[in-house]
Amino acid sequence: MNVYKSNRGMKYELTNETKKINDKTLYRIKALKDFGKVLKGDSGGFVQSEKNLSQEGLCWVYGNAVVFDEARVYGNAVVFDEAQVYGNAVVYGYAQVFDEAKVCHEAEVYGYARVFDEAVVFDNARVFDEAKVFDEAEVYGEAEVYREAEVYGVAQVCGDARVYGEARVYGEARVYGEERFQSALTELKDCFRHLHDNLSHDESIARDDLACWCKLTFDDWSEYLPKNYSVDVGEVIDE
Repeated sequence: MNVYKSNRGMKYELTNETKKINDKTLYRIKALKDFGKVLKGDSGGFVQSEKNLSQEGLCWVYGNAVVFDEARVYGNAVVFDEAQVYGNAVVYGYAQVFDEAKVCHEAEVYGYARVFDEAVVFDNARVFDEAKVFDEAEVYGEAEVYREAEVYGVAQVCGDARVYGEARVYGEARVYGEERFQSALTELKDCFRHLHDNLSHDESIARDDLACWCKLTFDDWSEYLPKNYSVDVGEVIDE
């Protein structure tokens, strides 16, 4: 017998197939009607209770993904593969959390954002718009990643940091505190304009400033470079 006695107006029900996570019992879900890409009778992932997955919208939990504690998935968001959403985290809008990614604590992932691979978003962090967090990257604290920004590799964004625009934070980079890391080319234009104006005064300062910028290809940098400089993986070389 299914957990729910009545399924009137519901798009899914909890089945008797369970999974234990710590001391919590989660139930596999089953679709009661067609919606989005889900067909009536399809088995989904696991939730602890109906409060974890909205009965409205096109939101769904697929495969062996789990949503538990007070976490919520709603709107048109999807969680699939082996992903986990728990604590008081929320995933909504058209967001996607998949692979072995985790969203937990008070974190929010929404808009068209994607969190995947083994990435983790936790604490009070927010990832939204069309931002992506993947590989083994972590976003936490009060940090925000948004617009078309990407955080990947083993990079960390934390504290009150903001990563946005078309910014890329990757490798072993760490953005923290109250740093603002926006579209690299937008900032580089201002940076190079400033450096160009000051190269005749102190080239060593210009070189030190440039060393702080993320690595980009020569094509990315070249539009903004002073004419007597070339760039190779983030270093300034006097021609």
